[in-house]
Amino acid sequence: MARGQSVHISLSGATQSELVWVVPADTFGCFIRVQLESSSGAGMLGLEHVEVLGSSSEQYVGPRVRDVVCAEGMTVAICTPLSGRGELREKFQRAARADRASVGVLGQLETFHPFVREEESEARAEDALYAASLTAKSGMEKREVFTAIAALEAK
Repeated sequence: MARGQSVHISLSGATQSELVWVVPADTFGCFIRVQLESSSGAGMLGLEHVEVLGSSSEQYVGPRVRDVVCAEGMTVAICTPLSGRGELREKFQRAARADRASVGVLGQLETFHPFVREEESEARAEDALYAASLTAKSGMEKREVFTAIAALEAK
């Protein structure tokens, strides 16, 4: 668990007889670590009663964590994909529609290369259609271009 996510980063004083710590929502783990940090180098903690509530790992249905990397104020869990190509494409498209800059970020990952190429191809086709709409002269040409634009946007 990242230090920044911890509810209690430091505790002091003998007046505290009970500490209840609630983990952030959707937290998954196998271990609990209690770490003492003392500027004098001496730290002591007495545990009379420890109660951990949660569900067994056999009941967990989320992605399997393949690797974990920690840094100051950050924990990154790298998970294996849950789904097939169709669902992966859907997640990519959702990210691309929410923020165009995410296409460049996701394009750095080999998994998303085919989707980035498709997205770039669609963007070029869309730009060409908008350019054609500006140069279309007759009503028939304009109607055909706008029909093609509507079909592209419906995707």
